[in-house]
Amino acid sequence: MTYFEKIKDPLDVVTYGFDFSDFNGTITSHELEAEDGIEIVQSSVSNKIVNFLVTGGEARKAYKIEVTVVFSDGSTINRSAMIRVEDL
Repeated sequence: MTYFEKIKDPLDVVTYGFDFSDFNGTITSHELEAEDGIEIVQSSVSNKIVNFLVTGGEARKAYKIEVTVVFSDGSTINRSAMIRVEDL
């Protein structure tokens, strides 16, 4: 399931976020994966939002970003996003 889709320029270095505020508990861990060709430079959690800084990508291509979040109650939630790269 795609959680959201965003568009970025190949030269942009931009932060996006996955919002888990609808879930109970505290996020105890998170893991992000990006398709080859786009890079997650860093990530952090703030108020149940997993923020990630992304760079790179080739124009006219789309890249999937996946996140897995574990909550204090043991729940594990997976979400994905598509980042489309376009010459803007």
